[in-house]
Amino acid sequence: MTTIQPHVPWLASRGNDVDPWPRYVNAVMGVWLFLSAFLWKHQGLQATNAWVVGALIFATAITAMSVQRARFVNTLLAVWVFVSAISFAVFSYTAFNNVVVAVVVFAFSLVPNGGRGRLGPRRST
Repeated sequence: MTTIQPHVPWLASRGNDVDPWPRYVNAVMGVWLFLSAFLWKHQGLQATNAWVVGALIFATAITAMSVQRARFVNTLLAVWVFVSAISFAVFSYTAFNNVVVAVVVFAFSLVPNGGRGRLGPRRST
């Protein structure tokens, strides 16, 4: 069975072991968290927390495409977003949004770049 791989020119020179889709997911989640700070009213410092951490998640996801260990910064940022979201006693849509973002960023930050590349190419039998 063959799989279709998207061609990303600036990653092509690095070989076939680079699979950046987990970093793309985290970059999108960072942009979403950033934008959410401006899309609806947040309480207290939640808005500042959302746009600052959203920008950091985005920047780290882009950096992690070339520096694999940088993805663990997103792991820490996801923990921060989760803890800061559940620390507010009142349930709000912002807290729910931030928990969802934190869980997704945390999960995808644990997916290594090029997980298939370590095992070698798949052989059809």
